[in-house]
Amino acid sequence: MRPRIHTEAEIIAAGMELGGDDPFAVSASQIHKKLECRGRLSIVAKVWDAHLEELEHAEAEEQPNLSTKLEEHMLQVLESTREGIKGLLLAQLQTHSNEMQLQCSAQNLVQEQQMAELEKRDRAKQEQVEYLDDLCEKQADRVAELEKQVEQLSAEIHELKSSSDLEMTGRSALMN
Repeated sequence: MRPRIHTEAEIIAAGMELGGDDPFAVSASQIHKKLECRGRLSIVAKVWDAHLEELEHAEAEEQPNLSTKLEEHMLQVLESTREGIKGLLLAQLQTHSNEMQLQCSAQNLVQEQQMAELEKRDRAKQEQVEYLDDLCEKQADRVAELEKQVEQLSAEIHELKSSSDLEMTGRSALMN
């Protein structure tokens, strides 16, 4: 029997070079061409197919390990996402709380200004009422004074009328 032209390692290296990231996309005929069509295609195919089976078997064994790593990574991503969402919600809650405090402060300020204005109006009305009360008292005093004067004048008129009646009675008696 004749020795092989290419070793298994050369065939596999040529296939890996052609396949790069995806060795399953490489065919035995492509490897055979890469090796300048030297050697039997059936031997290249047999070596390459055996190598692909080993890769599949190795991936199958790594699969649970990858799954565990993937699961751990996903849990980390989920936890990170949860913490991020929690942070966003807390930030939104704080922002909303701050906005509500600002609104309440603004409303309180408006209410205080309105109360101050109402108190100012109330004081002005009280001053008007006090002024009118004073004016009414003065007018009542003036009315009382005028009533006294009217009584005095009425008394004087009554006296004058009485004395005038007496005088008239005395004159009539004299004239008779």
